[in-house]
Amino acid sequence: MLHGAPSTLEFLNEVVPFIQGAITYGAPVVGLAIAYKGLQTWRKQMFGTVWFQAAHDLIKAVYRMRTALHSVRRPFMSAGEFPEGYNPLTDNQAVATQYAYVARLRAVDAASIELDTAAIEAEVIWGNKTQRLVEDLMLCRNKLILSIELHLRHLAEKTGKPEPEANQNTLYAINDLGKDTDQYSDNLSSAISALEAFSRPYLDLSP
Repeated sequence: MLHGAPSTLEFLNEVVPFIQGAITYGAPVVGLAIAYKGLQTWRKQMFGTVWFQAAHDLIKAVYRMRTALHSVRRPFMSAGEFPEGYNPLTDNQAVATQYAYVARLRAVDAASIELDTAAIEAEVIWGNKTQRLVEDLMLCRNKLILSIELHLRHLAEKTGKPEPEANQNTLYAINDLGKDTDQYSDNLSSAISALEAFSRPYLDLSP
């Protein structure tokens, strides 16, 4: 052994406390890192759940609106949709038709409330990213309601003139009349597709 060099026992007596101290002071650092990683994972899961729920509620309301609008645009009105005892030969057709459309539009009103609520929740999370997309869908709703108003006015005026084809193309689902599609259906489909494209990434819960 070299002169002046510490013995093995002396070396251990000096090094062991140092190692123990490093372990003691290093443990909180490791624990903090683990806690931080856990917090990040929790935050990701929490926001992922919030985003999923908001996107789920939004797209569900969108589909409900789509179904309601399709129902309103059915060209055929059954006798059960008109007021009880309605006689098309003697009674006011405009009044009876308005009665039928009011009943059909109840589903649109309910879908509008649900969509408004879901859109507000989406705006809280994503700002105005969804606002324009929802507005495009609501524009389709408003256009259909205006078309109904014009149709009822045409019936009430009893001019004997044919109703403008442009209004009929909005009021009735053309594919139900034997054609492939119409401009209103295309616009509605585009508005829904845009909302689907926005919502889809938030509906994926895969890790």
